[in-house]
Amino acid sequence: MPELSASARLSLWGTSYFAGLSELEAALERTAPDADHHEGARSWLATRRSLGERVVLLALPRPGDPSDLPGGSDLRAAAIEVGECVFVPGLGGALVPAVHEYGPVGDRGLAVRWTAHDSDPVASHVLDAWSAREVERELLAAVQTATRALADAPTPWLSRGLADHAVDRLGAADWGLPLGLNPRTVRIISLAGAVGELTSLALRAPQDGTSAAVIDARRRVLRDLQRAGELALTRAVNIAALHLAGLRPGRED
Repeated sequence: MPELSASARLSLWGTSYFAGLSELEAALERTAPDADHHEGARSWLATRRSLGERVVLLALPRPGDPSDLPGGSDLRAAAIEVGECVFVPGLGGALVPAVHEYGPVGDRGLAVRWTAHDSDPVASHVLDAWSAREVERELLAAVQTATRALADAPTPWLSRGLADHAVDRLGAADWGLPLGLNPRTVRIISLAGAVGELTSLALRAPQDGTSAAVIDARRRVLRDLQRAGELALTRAVNIAALHLAGLRPGRED
């Protein structure tokens, strides 16, 4: 089934811990439920909570597209390499994950190691400008644009049942989100997850077409839609975290 990245989960569960709604160990376990060990995040979170930090935010950067990534050259290189990180906007500071297997063949375990990096604080007016309503509108527009672009092109990833397979997987998805999230942001997270699942399946499918140009055009449309889903997911998780932290009291976005 589709899953949120470790950084997306740490943003929400770390914020839940900051808000006193979750215990630290439980939050870490929900961040990567398949992992046997979590390294590097425990003391980082505890220290920042003791210093008054209230929210953990997400970035899913790509080369040439930082997507809410705060300043810090060391962080930028590390986060872009793995495509994800979390950061705290008040004090500054970030964590970048690395997932690795360990142990002998036949008895392998999974560990998530978080490496701390410096980052710049983020001004509150930047966070206040984020709008869940706008994020949802832009994601739906991207879906409609891609649908129109693919309507007259051969789409073997649909004809071979991959879309139905994705719907089945999405229907069984357990996003593992903490309680108390803003309903609109939960809806966007689910929609963005659906977009990510469908585009990933489509891009992995055999790329049949009438010509190389048609195949290339279809892949560009799918990659653009995939990135739109990632951007919507980033912003929706961050808005959800801000609500959970009590930094948007009374706002419905």
